[in-house]
Amino acid sequence: MSKLEKLLKNVPDSYPDFVIGMKAFLEGEEEITEKIIKYMQNHPDATTSEILKYHTSIDNSPEIEIIDDEK
Repeated sequence: MSKLEKLLKNVPDSYPDFVIGMKAFLEGEEEITEKIIKYMQNHPDATTSEILKYHTSIDNSPEIEIIDDEK
């Protein structure tokens, strides 16, 4: 298991599609992957939503709307 996958699986509210999706988004993006790894190491309690927001802030991808199904 890669460092990235281990960190993704250890996110407090991690779920399989989050891990698979992040790995797919980051495939071939070494610089962004390193930034995500550092972010997760520096913010071990970050939620999946916070990680996705950080990812979109450092990538040129369109912003992802996060919908909280619990509300």
